[in-house]
Amino acid sequence: MSNYNEKSVLKTVSFAGMDFSGRDFSDSELQNIDFTGANLTGANFKNANIANCDFEKADISSADFSGAIIKNCGICNAVAIEANFTSANLNNTALVSTNCRAAKFVTAIMINCPAYATNFSNANFERAEYDHLSMTAKLLSDAKRVPGTRY
Repeated sequence: MSNYNEKSVLKTVSFAGMDFSGRDFSDSELQNIDFTGANLTGANFKNANIANCDFEKADISSADFSGAIIKNCGICNAVAIEANFTSANLNNTALVSTNCRAAKFVTAIMINCPAYATNFSNANFERAEYDHLSMTAKLLSDAKRVPGTRY
């Protein structure tokens, strides 16, 4: 299967349960994609425009979402260990009951993102911006929050 890295446009497709580990979706436009239960470990979503996609129970560990625009998506009951959301714009995207241990949210913008029961231990939120972010504070243990971060 080929990579989707040449400004691909994918709309209304189900990739539920599929193995896309290491795949390149960089610079792609992804709309209404069902990634439920998919293996996306190490996948590249750098600078992708991702809208109305479902990542429930997906494994996005070590995936690169840097610079991506992620709007109206669900990343619930997922595994996002060491995922990279550096400079990503997450808007109306739920991170509920997801393991985001050691994930990078450096300079990310998170607007209206519920994150209840999500594990952010050792996550990096350096210079990240939040607006209407709802999270379970007890799971922020060891998260790196430094001056310049706007809550």
